[in-house]
Amino acid sequence: LGMSYQVHVMGRRAAAACGAVAALTLMAACRGAPTPADVLIEGVTVVDVRTGGLLSNHTLALRDGAIVSVAPTGRVRFVASATRIDARGLYAVPGLWDAHTHVLQEDSGLTTQQLVPLLLAQGITHARDMSSSLEARRAFRAWVSGDSALAPEVLAPGPALWAERLPYGDKRRQVVATTAAELASVLDSLVRDSVDFVKVYSGFTPDMLAQLGDMARARG
Repeated sequence: LGMSYQVHVMGRRAAAACGAVAALTLMAACRGAPTPADVLIEGVTVVDVRTGGLLSNHTLALRDGAIVSVAPTGRVRFVASATRIDARGLYAVPGLWDAHTHVLQEDSGLTTQQLVPLLLAQGITHARDMSSSLEARRAFRAWVSGDSALAPEVLAPGPALWAERLPYGDKRRQVVATTAAELASVLDSLVRDSVDFVKVYSGFTPDMLAQLGDMARARG
């Protein structure tokens, strides 16, 4: 939120909150009491991703980590205890998804702890990492569970599955499985580590892919 060039809305209710503005405003007016909020982002221009329109000079109200109000600045009266951020000249957009990253691989010269906050700096609040070692994934989960970690939500599969000899890459991020028994063993290992999804790479026949899909579905 402190970036000089834009403000990122980090919350799942960004779109729903826009539709609730009128109701929230009327409720506050009827009660005559200030609306509770923890943080107010004031004077920001909201990018309405449903219509492509720009809503200038709006205030976003956050409470308990969620957006509870999106309204023209001054329209809703909020509690005096809320932290106020002057966002005039800045823009607010819903958090972005990066569907293909490799931030858990640590082979770029930067550590995962250095790379992941850069996603947030670009407005990316959710990302999908496309293969890493199970050790790297465990270390990342341990890090983000701490109070000081600043990171988006990252979905990660652990190592990618191959059905042929590995031609390149870090072998810790890859595993070869060519038989039904090997596929079952690999999937059981990934389930034990609670991976978010399974990445399938090269060498699989259509029948093997169908078998892998059945096995994965059977394991939830």
